Parts: sequence; structure tokens; C-alpha cells
Amino acid sequence: MTANKRALKQGGAPFLRAIPHSFHKPVLLTNKPFWYALHFPLLNGHMHTPIDELATICLSVSDQVYLPGHDTLVIDIRGSLRLFGSPRGLSRTLRPKLEDKLRQLDLAPVYTEAASPSASASVLLARLGRTVLIQQKDGLRSELGGLAIDFLAVDKKIKKRLASCGLHYLRDLWRLPSGALRLRFGRELSDYLSELQGEIKTSMPRWYEPLVFNRNISPEAHAETPSDILWLARQLLEQLVTFLRQHHKTTDHLHFSLTDIKLQTQTIELSTRKPARETSVWLMLLELKLQKAVITSPITSIHLICSNFLDYLPGGAHPSCKAGKQAGSDKTTPALLELLSARLGEEAIFSIHHQEDHDPVIAGYYKAYEHTYALMSRSESPRSCGFLPTGTQPCLLLPAPVPLAIQQQKPVYLSPLLLVRGPERVETRWWTGQDIQRDYYVARNLQGMRLWIFRDLKRSREPETAKSCWFLQGLFA
Repeated sequence: MTANKRALKQGGAPFLRAIPHSFHKPVLLTNKPFWYALHFPLLNGHMHTPIDELATICLSVSDQVYLPGHDTLVIDIRGSLRLFGSPRGLSRTLRPKLEDKLRQLDLAPVYTEAASPSASASVLLARLGRTVLIQQKDGLRSELGGLAIDFLAVDKKIKKRLASCGLHYLRDLWRLPSGALRLRFGRELSDYLSELQGEIKTSMPRWYEPLVFNRNISPEAHAETPSDILWLARQLLEQLVTFLRQHHKTTDHLHFSLTDIKLQTQTIELSTRKPARETSVWLMLLELKLQKAVITSPITSIHLICSNFLDYLPGGAHPSCKAGKQAGSDKTTPALLELLSARLGEEAIFSIHHQEDHDPVIAGYYKAYEHTYALMSRSESPRSCGFLPTGTQPCLLLPAPVPLAIQQQKPVYLSPLLLVRGPERVETRWWTGQDIQRDYYVARNLQGMRLWIFRDLKRSREPETAKSCWFLQGLFA
């Protein structure tokens, strides 16, 4: 159609022939991917990139939205061509919505678009500001052949090597044998050229719309007692559980907002050690929070927000579960831990963790309740119990070694200590500049206490510190 208009302007109307109707019929590429790229140049350098809001608009034409960069979107529109007729029809549908959104973000409604059978080619052309439509793979080489090597999304070192060989345009690369090109310049360049030609699929992160559960309930009769609030909260939690099951998700954090008749809002944050999607667990935690909350006016509405979602893993399917360990073998039920955490506070519950290190301070440590699940969820092999034989190291280690007094060349803790077992020598961490040289002993005092002490060999060699080289590291039960 563009050629016909140009001919009319040049006075060539008598020589025009009618274009068949089949030429206007869109090519439906429903079986092969067809990529539509959108590049927003004004988003480059924007502090708060609104690419997610623009991607949400693109979901109205296809659910296959990909994010190759913070300023570019790629959509697989092979299944949308039957609905919109052609890529141009799809573009006309999206353009008003995208321009309105850019104006709302105080940005000029400017973007470039390109469509082709190759995702990498569409992205490259859109970023170069070339609004083109390539319907067949055969047209990719002719359209891309004139592009300079500097525009390719490959490493700068590869570009310099190509320039030193006199290869400045894509057409120069396509004249070379692919095997020799791969052997000389590496796999990265060879694969990228194959992606541009649509021979292999481009690896890009797929974009998903952020999940947010946002519900509000406003009863006709105001909630005046905690039981009334719990009854309303149960309805919201049941909706949340249904939402989580539909998306195969779970959560460990909820946000409740209670609004009274005076339009004053009181927030209640609920957190769990392990992700949960049982209504009973969240109701129990909410009930404990309400016991401490001060509610002076009837509640007119309850608002529940949940935006922190995790993938749901059924019992026994967690990576940290050991082989052969049956579900439910943990003697401490999650509900009890959540109850203790709600009553005493997360900072009052600890768990003991250990890792493989010769330094006892690093090998064994305490972790707060809220961080315990993050450690358990690591898909690592179990750590060893340390460097000492079983039973020679106490569970209770002091936060820092405590110096011991010396009487008659013997360490004293309430009374002179008798060395029962040892020494166990530890020399480690020399590579950090804070090396450790210690002899560990199991000692007992007259009060019957079993202690874990050590003698600092570095201090014992210096005359000034030789008398203060004994330290208490831990206590046995």
C-alpha cells in the first residue's frame, strides 16, 4: 500500500494494477512463536521503573509476556493473531492504553515496536527504533544484515575481536561458515546469531503479574467484641485460603486493618515461623493479638492484605527433608511454636544451629525464631556436629569466652578446676589474620559443674598475658 501511494504522488496512476484481496489477509502463525517487542526509551534511567504496570496492560492481548530488560517487553502473540487479525490490529488496540499509562506516569507517550518470528530480532529492532513487521524467517537476514556489530547484545570484547577481523556488519558474519565462526569467536556469539535468525529459542525471564490478596468486609452490625471480630476475620481468612489453593501458594505474613466508627484504623501484623495456609493457625494468632489490643469503639470494617507468597510444598516434599524421614516426626507442632511466639515474642524463642567449622564460636550458634525456617529451607546436606567427638562439646556456649582467674597455676570457676579430659588442640583461621591456637579441656569444680574451658596458646607464650590465658567457653547440662 505504501508503494501505491508513492506511485500516485509521482503521477503513475495509469500504470497501477489492483492488489489482490489475498494480499491483505493476515498471515496466521498460530503454530510457531511470533514475537512483538515494545521498547520504552524514557524508562532508561528512571528511578522507579513502571515496567510492571505496562506489562499488566499487555496481558490484555496475551498471557505470554517476557521481560528481557527494565525498559523492554516482549509478547508471544501467536495465539492472539486470530483475535486481532494482524500484528497491526494488536498494536492499534494496545497503543491508547499504553500512551494513557505513560501520561499517568508523567512520561511522554513514546515507544517503539517491532514484530518478527525471532524474539531477539524483535528486541534488537525495537531498541534501535525501527518499527518493522517481519512475518517470515526469510526476511530476517535482509532486514538485519545492514545492522552494525556495535548494536548486538554481546560482550564488548567479542565486538572488538570482530572489528579487528574486518567484520563490521551482520551480513559479514552470515557469509562465514557457522562452525568456523563458533570455533573462533565462541558459543555466545554463535547462539546469539542463531536466535536472531529464529533458529533457536531466546532465553528470557517470563513476567507474571504480582499476586496480591486484598479483601475488605463491612458488616451491617458493628463488631463490638473480639469474638465478633474473629467471626468476621474467619470469613476473610477462608477467602484467603481459597485464593492460596487456587494459586498453589502459601504465606507467612498477614496484615489486618481494623477501622472503627471514628474512622480510626488499628493495624495488626501476623507472622508465622513456617508458611501456613490453615485458617485455624491464623485465627489463633489473631485472637492472641486481640487480647493485647485496646479497642475503644465498635469496628465498622476489617481489611486483610497479603502480598508475601511462597510456593506451597506438601508434607515430605521440602528439599530439607531427609530421606526416609516421615512427615509429622517433629515432636514440636507448628501450632505450639506459633502460640509461644505470639505470647512471648519472636525474640524469646531460639533454636540451635551448627555448621562445619573448627572454631566453636562459629560452629555452633543460636538463631532467632523468625529466621529459623529460612535456614531449614536451604537445600544443603546436613552439616557435621563439629570437630570434637560426640559428647565432648556442650550445647550451651557462652556468647564470648570468659577469662578465668588463676590460683596456684590452676584455673578457677567458683572453685579450683580439675581437668577431666583433654587437651583437644584447635589451630585454625590463620588465613583471616585472626588465627586461633587453643587447647580445650573438660573440667569439673567442687560444686559438681562440668565446664568446657580452653587455654589460649598464643597468650601463654607471652609473659605479660601468660597468667590470663584460661577461658570458659561453655557449660554442660
